[in-house]
Amino acid sequence: MDPNAVSSNRIFPFHCNCLADFIWNNTIKICVRNCSSDSHADSIDLNDPTQCKCHTNFIWDSNNNMCVPDCSNIKYA
Repeated sequence: MDPNAVSSNRIFPFHCNCLADFIWNNTIKICVRNCSSDSHADSIDLNDPTQCKCHTNFIWDSNNNMCVPDCSNIKYA
């Protein structure tokens, strides 16, 4: 079973109910990060579907599970 799934879906038997902040992806058949809830995310990261791909000048922060400014490109930050 998918580690980000909590149970099978009784209404849609080939879907899983996912943990908070995850949604079922019917194409790859796993629970993936709900990147649409992050205003600085472009899409899920297919190499690691628990993360999002971020807009330019933003990076994924695994501690906070969100895209944050990439301060390495900011002078004096």
